[in-house]
Amino acid sequence: MSEIKINNIPVITENNGSVELTTGAANIGNNAFVIDSSGDALIGTTSKTHSAKLTVNKTSGVNTTIIAWTDSLNNTGKLSIRNGSVVGIGADGNLAFSTGELGSDTFNERMRIDSSGHVTMPYQPAFSVAKSDVSGQIAAGVYVFNQVHLNRGGHYSTSTGRFTAPVEGAYFFIASLQLYGGTNAYCRFQKNGSDIYTGGTSSPVYEDGPDEHETITFSAVINLATNDYVTVERNQTTRGMQSSFSGYLIG
Repeated sequence: MSEIKINNIPVITENNGSVELTTGAANIGNNAFVIDSSGDALIGTTSKTHSAKLTVNKTSGVNTTIIAWTDSLNNTGKLSIRNGSVVGIGADGNLAFSTGELGSDTFNERMRIDSSGHVTMPYQPAFSVAKSDVSGQIAAGVYVFNQVHLNRGGHYSTSTGRFTAPVEGAYFFIASLQLYGGTNAYCRFQKNGSDIYTGGTSSPVYEDGPDEHETITFSAVINLATNDYVTVERNQTTRGMQSSFSGYLIG
């Protein structure tokens, strides 16, 4: 073991491949910064009980600030452990998550939790479309909605009537179809061209004969893989207006 001492107090110690920095008193293990033989860093301790590149130990209290920073514009923030949870706090009380390319200084914010607890995810796939331009009946098959109110990410196609999943997950969908002037209607969601419910006219969404201006509304949670697509399908004609289709990624 080798040491560097100031006023006879060891401040830098090499011990079995580890380098330990002590402040205040000759009591290595308290208030110490250690780089061990694996190249891992330890603060406030000389040992670790789990695999980590950085281990921080605080002997009192439940809140430990791991990193505190101030940038060139005097924006401040900190990353802390509080009651076992990781907490990141900016000067405005918000917590934001961003992604970017390795080696680039450009980042895109993907999620934010504001100081009131509101969560926003500006890139979360979502869409809401409608059709209102044909007062008569349109042919059975895939219903193509051509009026876009929301199409975050551009994953709904007004050419094919398909919503294509950009990422694997559970998605919520809801559709509403105007049946005025038609006959009985079996309406359903299809995934990659196959019915979600396979009971035919015994499935949940069936109308044996619509009254005047009757609307049929149905919804489902559908698990999709990347590039799976969902459409609204009908076995009979329905009206080409007063109809809508919406959906979003749950997670």
